[in-house]
Amino acid sequence: QGMVHDVANTILREGLVALSQTADEHEIQEVIENYHKRMRVAVRKMQAKLYTKVVKEACEIIHFKRHHKISTSSIAKELGVNASALSKKFKAETGKTVTEYILEVKMEEAQRMQKSGIYTLEEISDSLGFPNYAYFSRRYKTYFGENPSKHIQN
Repeated sequence: QGMVHDVANTILREGLVALSQTADEHEIQEVIENYHKRMRVAVRKMQAKLYTKVVKEACEIIHFKRHHKISTSSIAKELGVNASALSKKFKAETGKTVTEYILEVKMEEAQRMQKSGIYTLEEISDSLGFPNYAYFSRRYKTYFGENPSKHIQN
């Protein structure tokens, strides 16, 4: 508990110092974005320490294979565990189902790829193992609340 509190206070203190040294609205926005990013990283690190080995390994597989079609059963098979047991343990520790986590990782990657401006939406869909673009688009809209084409870089 004390360690988490110390890390959060350090990030907050450094953010306030950086904020006090800003000259314009753009710099303020950069400080705020950096603060949020550092807090998200700290929370992920803290949560990662709370997970059992099998859940950590499942998360690693999901991140490593995000460009493939993956499922709870394929992850369980790779880990040599029962899919039902993995599902229960994963949900209990992360608060998400394996399927929800897979979608989250794929959607974050889709957004990253989209922001790069290098890939078409169809290439992103194919790259992330979605069966077709229409399905990818529906999942994207459900996840982000808007169509993927809304964020096309011109």
